[in-house]
Amino acid sequence: MILKEDIMLYPEAFDIDWFIVFKDGEVAQFFSSGGEIPKLILEHYEDLPAIANYLNQLPPTTNSIENTFTSRLFHEGNKTFEQVSRRGIPVYDRLEMVEPFDSIYYLLAFPENILYIDTLPDEIKRLLIKVKIDAKWHSDSPYFDTETMKLSKEKPSNYEFPIQKKSMLENIFDNFKSWLS
Repeated sequence: MILKEDIMLYPEAFDIDWFIVFKDGEVAQFFSSGGEIPKLILEHYEDLPAIANYLNQLPPTTNSIENTFTSRLFHEGNKTFEQVSRRGIPVYDRLEMVEPFDSIYYLLAFPENILYIDTLPDEIKRLLIKVKIDAKWHSDSPYFDTETMKLSKEKPSNYEFPIQKKSMLENIFDNFKSWLS
């Protein structure tokens, strides 16, 4: 386990899976990809292993629905997001390669039937309730901003820029491959 002090000083340097509970009790998982981690999560960092261990042991209970809009932004063939959402948990990730300091997380997959905190054992509820936020979850709001701790239906203002940057990176890589051959 990484020391809490290190993460508090350099949260963007660590890839951490973190969890929140939305207003109505929906549990969600976020993959930091070495990026912005909310202060609320860092304050309760020591709880993450117990939460992750429990939730990762849950059997699949529902179908996973891929967010077709955001799926094109991420690597195809990654089944981790699908596996997590089949446990009833919406899954968010960042575009770390093109926006290392962006506070926006993107909904990648969500369950047909969502997992609610009140269905979990008391020990896990006690840990998760520390990170309950005052936002309502809905699959029609595919963006989560860690600065405001809110969901949004609207594209972040910098949304188009990462796509342009990714294209630039692909061009640089293609040019480099050509130069090597």
